Amino acid sequence: MKKLSPFLIILAACMWGVMGVFSKEMKNIGFSSIQTSAIRITVTAAAMIIFILIKDKSLLRFKINDIYLFALNGFFSVFGMSTLYLYTIENTSLSTASILLYTSPIWVIIMSAIFLHEKITWQKLVAVIFAFIGCVFVSGIGGTGNIGFFFFLIGISSGISYGLYSIIGSIALRKYNPYTLTAYSFIFAAIPSLMLALPSGIADVVIKSPNKAYAVLMIIATGIETAFLPFMLYTLGLKNVEPGKAAIMASVEPMVATITGFVVYGQKASLFGIFFIMLAVLLVNNFGIKTK
Repeated sequence: MKKLSPFLIILAACMWGVMGVFSKEMKNIGFSSIQTSAIRITVTAAAMIIFILIKDKSLLRFKINDIYLFALNGFFSVFGMSTLYLYTIENTSLSTASILLYTSPIWVIIMSAIFLHEKITWQKLVAVIFAFIGCVFVSGIGGTGNIGFFFFLIGISSGISYGLYSIIGSIALRKYNPYTLTAYSFIFAAIPSLMLALPSGIADVVIKSPNKAYAVLMIIATGIETAFLPFMLYTLGLKNVEPGKAAIMASVEPMVATITGFVVYGQKASLFGIFFIMLAVLLVNNFGIKTK
């Protein structure tokens, strides 16, 4: 499993990278961005509980003194990132939001040095620079514009929230199984998500849909493909990979999103950006940066 960990993280990022296809389909059905986010989180929480009940019920046990780890990870990482990212998209542009979200490796490396005592090596710094340059190009430089300081801070906060999953997750994984961490993180994230989206509103969209069976199928598929499977894979990989390196590896997400956009929708793809992201991933995997 240790040797497979980097692959699990990259595979998770690839699954996140095709999220745009599912998001577009959910929008076509009639779901808002907030509702789609709540669906992803809630379906994942439910799927994790079912999965653990089948696999090993003992994985649901935890010490009450550690509940703060799951609460922090669920609220600030899962719910926080999703909400702040969507808010940035709605008030700026997808490219701007993506660029600000993928400042996350920078924050992860800084927080890892402070809280986890990870060394900041020149390989990590170069890889972060390459990853960020790649993300800027695949997201589209022209979309940044003048977004204002407030929305800039919101976008940066989404990157910090995204990075917190790796930090809090690494601490929790010292005591708990990756499945336990994922399950309770999403349970705590589902509560504010549903308060924001309202289950009645989600149900209303399904009822009014001309193809109710397809709407339900997309709800399940969106939750499983864009959250349940990738978060489980990422968390499993995080057990054997330092947070800073994991964040850099996950930078393949916007690259996959760009390739998906090109293949499925005929959107422009930045080969320059893809090259830099691949360079960053190769750097953390092959040139002096080892897993835990």
